[in-house]
Amino acid sequence: MRQLLLQYIIHNELYPKNLIQVEKSIVVNDMIRRFDIVIYDKSIHPFILIEVKSHTLKLNQSAFDQVARYNIALKAPYLVLTNGVSTQCARIDHELGEFEFLDSLPSLPSNEVL
Repeated sequence: MRQLLLQYIIHNELYPKNLIQVEKSIVVNDMIRRFDIVIYDKSIHPFILIEVKSHTLKLNQSAFDQVARYNIALKAPYLVLTNGVSTQCARIDHELGEFEFLDSLPSLPSNEVL
């Protein structure tokens, strides 16, 4: 599933390969965790954090909470949760502690495209 998503975001969404990192360890609440995919902006700041679940698992609050916890360390402005059947994307306002669900993946700002 992860490989299919990577192909999609590279070829359809046109995110540059050199701004994508897969399966990297981070520390969250003094515990080592591993995120699935992060897309960085041109300044190498996390832009989108993506968590990929099995197609047999339903996307629920627990799964969304997991990716949100990982984002405590990364502070990406966008979160994506997918199981290949369903995808949720949200914009996060870290200062206000608010989020908004989106209908599609965000594009890198035009000045960010390599």
